[in-house]
Parts: sequence; structure tokens; C-alpha cells
Amino acid sequence: MRRTPTPCRATGNPGELACLGVGAQGRAAILHLIHQLITELPQRADSELVAFNPNIRPNDDAIPGIPALRDLLGGVLSFCLFASMGALIVSLLIWGWGRMSSSPQRIDSGKSATAWSLGAFIGFGMINTITSWAWGVGQGIPLPGAG
Repeated sequence: MRRTPTPCRATGNPGELACLGVGAQGRAAILHLIHQLITELPQRADSELVAFNPNIRPNDDAIPGIPALRDLLGGVLSFCLFASMGALIVSLLIWGWGRMSSSPQRIDSGKSATAWSLGAFIGFGMINTITSWAWGVGQGIPLPGAG
């Protein structure tokens, strides 16, 4: 007769390693390793670990075609802004037409399209701001040990 294993539950105690098939010596070794990592690694961070600062900056001249790509992406962004604004105008017209003709399907379609096109317009408008913010956040992260 085959015995079905009982399901393991995460309780946070060292005995739950037994559910994984780890023996008593293995559990002791794992717990000792975790204890060493928690207690000794912060002390070694200043003395033994050496951080390397790569000092990487964006370079427009490194790859040919970067200025052309920037112009192309600016044109695509402008197109997306104009297209989403046009979609917003059309969806508002559909919403109004549905309201005037008492058509619940057109009203719902107009509302949904208005929300999506307005969201797209706001999203495309925020791309430069989000990119600048993310770049600033990334530059503000200090490298450990870099001086």
C-alpha cells in the first residue's frame, strides 16, 4: 500500500526543511550558512568586498545613427500624440451620437474609446518625463564602495 505524503506548509521554523527531504545534518548546515550570511556579510562589506564603478555615461557618437534614431523616435512620438488626440475626438463624437440617438451600445463604445484614447494621450505625453525621472533615479543610486 502506497502512502501519500502530507503537504508541507511554510511555518517559518527550521523543521520545515524536513519537508524538502533534507536530513538533520543538512538542516544544521543550511541554518549555519544562513546565520553566517546574516552576521558576517555586513562586516565584510567594508573590508573584503571591493565595488567597481564602471563610470558609464551615454555617448551619442558611439554608435552611428543615434541622432537619426532620436529624430525617428521623436517623429513616432508626435504621430502617436496626434493619433491619440484624433481618436479622443472621434470617440467623443461617438459618445455624443450614441447619447443623442439613445443607443446604449454606442454610448458604451464611446465611453470606452474615450477612456482608452485619453489614457494613450496622457501616456504618450508622459514618456519624456518618465524617461528623465528614471534616468535621474538611476543616477542617484550610489554604488557601494565607490567614492
